[in-house]
Amino acid sequence: MSRLYGYGDAKSIKQTLKYAIRLMLFISVGIYLSLFMAAGPVAGLFNSEQNIQLQQIAEAGLKIYFASIPFVGFNIVISTFFTSTEKSLPAQIVSLSRGFIVIIPMAFLLSFIFGMTGVWLSYPLTESVVALTGIISYKKTGGKRDV
Repeated sequence: MSRLYGYGDAKSIKQTLKYAIRLMLFISVGIYLSLFMAAGPVAGLFNSEQNIQLQQIAEAGLKIYFASIPFVGFNIVISTFFTSTEKSLPAQIVSLSRGFIVIIPMAFLLSFIFGMTGVWLSYPLTESVVALTGIISYKKTGGKRDV
């Protein structure tokens, strides 16, 4: 995308972004479905004591936690787009929100409201909020060339 941006090829940038999002969705859905179906064996890898209660909590938690995969993929793609097209502020907002600004309050708030389920939910909800922020930023700046 950086090269296309340098060439001033806005049409190819949008096409590349569209392909990247479609590929990300295809891969994300495949990974999530695989993990959803294999939550038991995956949780079992970390449950060497065969604790049934821990197994149940981990299986449910993995299904919730990994619902974030499509949002994570989108956030990486949109952040790369912003970086490649010299839109550093939206790229930084996406990056900092994912790793610090949104996740920390989300974890505390949701764990307070929903207990352990809230802890599992904090990551997918953070990533979805950041994805929404990325979409809004794209709509405001994405189609404009700053040259």
